[in-house]
Amino acid sequence: MVNIQSLIQFLKKHKLKSLFTFCLIMFYAAAISIFMHVTSKNFMKIEVNCVSHVGIIKSFQGVNNGPLSEDGNVDLSKYYQEAGFRYIRLHDFFTLAGAVDIHRVFPNFDADPLVAENYNFTETDKNIQAIISIGAEIIYRLGYSWEDNPVHNVPPKDNLKWATICIQIIKHYNDGWANGHNYDIEYWEIWNEPDITQFWTGTAEEYCQLYDITAKEIKSYNPNLKVGGPALAWNITFLDQFLKYCKTNNVPIDFISWHAYSKEPYDIYFRAEKVHECMKNNGFSSIESLLTEWNFQPGENYEIEFKSSKVAAFIASTMIYLQDNPPDIATFYRGDTWPWGGLFDKNGVPHKAYYVFMAFKMLIETPNRLLCTGSNSKGFAVIAGISPNNETVTILISNFGFEFNGYNLRISDLPFEEGRFRLELYAIDSEEDFDLIKSDVYDTAKLEIEQTMKRYAVHLVRLIRE
Repeated sequence: MVNIQSLIQFLKKHKLKSLFTFCLIMFYAAAISIFMHVTSKNFMKIEVNCVSHVGIIKSFQGVNNGPLSEDGNVDLSKYYQEAGFRYIRLHDFFTLAGAVDIHRVFPNFDADPLVAENYNFTETDKNIQAIISIGAEIIYRLGYSWEDNPVHNVPPKDNLKWATICIQIIKHYNDGWANGHNYDIEYWEIWNEPDITQFWTGTAEEYCQLYDITAKEIKSYNPNLKVGGPALAWNITFLDQFLKYCKTNNVPIDFISWHAYSKEPYDIYFRAEKVHECMKNNGFSSIESLLTEWNFQPGENYEIEFKSSKVAAFIASTMIYLQDNPPDIATFYRGDTWPWGGLFDKNGVPHKAYYVFMAFKMLIETPNRLLCTGSNSKGFAVIAGISPNNETVTILISNFGFEFNGYNLRISDLPFEEGRFRLELYAIDSEEDFDLIKSDVYDTAKLEIEQTMKRYAVHLVRLIRE
């Protein structure tokens, strides 16, 4: 790289005082500097073997909230279907006031919980109907949304009555009670983040007691339903105490739910490890692990960050890392138009983060995972899959960071007997929104390509038999 101070000393030494000469030399120096920067390569080596299968690619196509936003004036159903969202968790309906929360559905806690007229299911019905209509499954959070100064996120006056209200909600959505439905909602999550004061002002022991009563009531009503919690915010000590309580008191629990936010995608992997270790230490390693909230942890300019390719790359790298970790289901926070974390703007226009789920849908259409090298723990992540009929190979590459500006991709033992196939390359970066940027036809048994890649970018390479 050209040293500007050395250049100035050169000018002084040779007494080049002409302004024109000085500007010309400075222009030349800047051009050299830019050229050297652009042409310098730091490419990650990626190798994919198409005959070495290493399992099935897990789908993490899930979000919080649902397709209705902005008081129902924005319907995102088309985008939900295109991305193939499979699980929708019901929580924090800031853009749909009146949905899901216990005090919205059952406004007067002192009323009789067995009387249908004491419930208001209107807004929650609308939202759940929209989810059911796109074929997604529901994780129903029984509890309340975020409160800066908790009014409802406090220990109930009567735990058994609170549990009875939950049973009536289940009856409404699964068994037709109170002009209800038969949706067969399977997952019922008890409360949200009781390890932080915005969601629980009581003690850990008090939460365990509420969970105990509610879980046993639900299982008594229908043992086939899945009940779990605690939707942990961060405190592993809290989770350890909760699991010990469940073990000691023979409390039913079908899944552990937990949350993770970070600025680094590999931190989510470590978080999953810690949760699983706690589950294993308490004898619960065989039950399901549900990551029911996760996202990038932004700074003060969160509205700008959540629209950026940086968050898109964070999501892609995280979903690739979690392939080698315990989560069975993951629901991204969030899938609506809310400015903190939402995948869409207030008019329903997708942010770049949404297109990562589109890319991942294409990846899991080739579900047989292939042996693949090229990932590191610093944000550069790669995964590859092949379709059951060997007609299509997909490679998803995520560059979260500054270390690499491209990759060298080598694919061996291609499954195309006649050798002829089409390569398609899609990109998500500061300029592209999952756009097709390359399409070429090849006729070879193995492939090697070099491709530049911007920082904070996602590429999807797809090989299709011609």
